[in-house]
Amino acid sequence: MIVRQKQPAPQQIIPNMTQRKLHLRPNLAAAGSVVQTQKLLAARVVIEDAMVVFVRTGRKTLRWPQGELVVEAGQAAAVAGGQAFDIVNEPDTQSGVFHAEWIAFDEAVPLQFAEHYGNAAALGNAVLLQGFPGLQAAFDYALATLVEPSSPELVVQAALHGVLACLHCGHIALTAVGRNVRLVHRLRRAIAAHPAEAWTAERAAAQQYVSTATLRRHLAEEGLSFRSLLADVRMMRALTLLQVSDWPVARIAEEVGYESASRFTARFRQRFGFLPTAVRGQKKTAVGNRCSGTYRGMPQRLIQGGKQNRDG
Repeated sequence: MIVRQKQPAPQQIIPNMTQRKLHLRPNLAAAGSVVQTQKLLAARVVIEDAMVVFVRTGRKTLRWPQGELVVEAGQAAAVAGGQAFDIVNEPDTQSGVFHAEWIAFDEAVPLQFAEHYGNAAALGNAVLLQGFPGLQAAFDYALATLVEPSSPELVVQAALHGVLACLHCGHIALTAVGRNVRLVHRLRRAIAAHPAEAWTAERAAAQQYVSTATLRRHLAEEGLSFRSLLADVRMMRALTLLQVSDWPVARIAEEVGYESASRFTARFRQRFGFLPTAVRGQKKTAVGNRCSGTYRGMPQRLIQGGKQNRDG
């Protein structure tokens, strides 16, 4: 009689991201794990980079002038880059936790995919991803390659293309909208990459190869000043770090250009209507508090700036 040994079940390639995490691969993508224990409403949040979001527990709602999208636990959504939304993250009624994972794509990755496989219909705002065979497996694998520091760049790129392929088969192209080519968008990306640095309008204009007057004119067309844009990008960068890391508030303040944690906290509350600690459920605040600003959908790197006096 031949005795067959029972083969061990294959391991699942699903990373442990049930805690706040942020994983970055410059020029490819970023992956984040958001955990919240309070219902918070963030208004007019600009998602800079196209992304796919899976809600694990709780509910996410995205609202824009033409519509609303509700993503329940176990569902996924594709979100176009360069779009502004009101976003509500609502904890599960039983566990009291909201948990979502996202992958934000560098704008070059969908373009490279389209060069090889052609274009599908461009995503306008956001769409619920239902009936996309293989999407969750592709997403989990791409997430695993981003989480593993030793993953070769080619492996990460191929895994990201797997997610895009699932969308392509459903006739969706994960791209940024036309506004992404504008000067203000490029400036937001530049500041989001180095929010702790001592930005001035003159320096920003020089980096974008325009005059200071031209820069201010473009900002005025968007109803912005350089100072207000700088504050928006820094505060939304801070919100991202509060959502996806367990760093102390003082460290996050420094990462976005504030030497004084108290000044940072005051500016954060002024902008969003709640304290930084509320994002992590450390202090009760009213449900439905509103915030506004610019969110860098795909933070490219953790900032390691100097300790100049950059509070603003």
